[in-house]
Amino acid sequence: MRSSTPRLRLTVRLLSLAIITLLATPLAGCWTPPVATVQPKGSPRVIQRAILVESEMRPAIVQAVDPRARTLVLQVAGGSAPQAYRADSRLHAFDHITAGQKVAVSFREELTIYVSPDGRAPAAEAGSQALVSNAKVLSIDPSYRLLTLEYPSGSTETVKVGREVELGSVAAGDDVSIQLLEVAALAARKPWWR
Repeated sequence: MRSSTPRLRLTVRLLSLAIITLLATPLAGCWTPPVATVQPKGSPRVIQRAILVESEMRPAIVQAVDPRARTLVLQVAGGSAPQAYRADSRLHAFDHITAGQKVAVSFREELTIYVSPDGRAPAAEAGSQALVSNAKVLSIDPSYRLLTLEYPSGSTETVKVGREVELGSVAAGDDVSIQLLEVAALAARKPWWR
């Protein structure tokens, strides 16, 4: 009797392993993450301009603050160099912000989505300002009106768009030009000495 118990346990273990392997194998190939290297079909064109979005909070370090001009010079994480940004008129944090302080900042941006084989908007539709791709559409979630954008650095960001955006015309791989309008929100950590 004792010799059959270890065999039974081994058989049950092997059978369990075989079942798990069979169940897991089809599931492993069902989902792959989206990749924005896909080029959408169709002729070069601007899909939609002036899409207002607010970016998610990003970490930054304050380099300088000018309350009169309502500007902040910020070194945003992942950015190449510090840049000056205009602040929203409802942003009243200037009295408490100091140079060197770590903050989380959200930007109000204007997106233009277009199709182009070379990353530049078609000349006929670009208007007075030439558009250059800052990101690509990685995926679209029409039920929640979300666009996931992929930047050249490989980082991604998901933005919510309004009902005026024609999501049926947008496809993965479309180019996105981003024009920064202003700092929309700012959350600052208190310095350790306060």
